[in-house]
Amino acid sequence: MGAKDGDDLIGKLEEKVGWLTADREAEAKGKLRRLGGDDADDADDAEESEPEAADTAQKDLRGTYGEYDPAVDDEPVAKDVRPSD
Repeated sequence: MGAKDGDDLIGKLEEKVGWLTADREAEAKGKLRRLGGDDADDADDAEESEPEAADTAQKDLRGTYGEYDPAVDDEPVAKDVRPSD
């Protein structure tokens, strides 16, 4: 079992736990880890872009599930949506 296999397994587990607990950030990070490659040459670039990639993945997941979070999505609030107290 190589490093990539370990990352794939850990990514799958993290993604599933995020899904089960409705933690979209954990689910997105697990998906990125699972789909990420073994880019040793681009390690510095990957570290810088990892937060941006996680934010993008989290936005995609929230869109898939029909969720809205103003801290994540910059879209305007629909007229029929009211904030909870």
